Amino acid sequence: MFLSPATLTLLALALLVAVLLAILAAVGASLLARMDGASLPAALLRAGVAFGGTLTLLTALLALVAGVQPSQPERVVLTWQQDGSLAAAPVGETATAVLVATGFVQDKQTGIYRLSGDDTTTQARAVRETGRQLDAHGIDTALQHPSGRIAPAARAAELMSPRAWTWVAQSSRSLQDSA
Repeated sequence: MFLSPATLTLLALALLVAVLLAILAAVGASLLARMDGASLPAALLRAGVAFGGTLTLLTALLALVAGVQPSQPERVVLTWQQDGSLAAAPVGETATAVLVATGFVQDKQTGIYRLSGDDTTTQARAVRETGRQLDAHGIDTALQHPSGRIAPAARAAELMSPRAWTWVAQSSRSLQDSA
């Protein structure tokens, strides 16, 4: 993932703050342990535990916050649709140009770009080329399934393409001929 210099600077500052807070927690834990009558080794042990626990918690929180980012110019998400097509909502002009160049067509009503799934070989080539071109521009590509589920009552005929049914019919004929 490509990070801008400003983002890297903010992450470095946040990590520095996390380390300083962990040091403060360690100092506080050791002082409280000494005030409670603990020996120096026991107080240092409590300080180490406090430092490690605080730093682990803060870096995990930092990773969570830094990782949750909405759509951004550095990432294009391709989502499989129930009809076999792929949909993408690019954020930047570069990503849009790459999608159009590799065969995606914009839906005028929604602004979403779609790649037909009628010919899966052509679709696979287009997706591979899309990923290669986006990567050359420093843009990540993610592929995901739709969030909704196909209704359980959906029949196999509705789920299979006409091409798949042709293959099934030819296979069953060849099995009947061989028997």
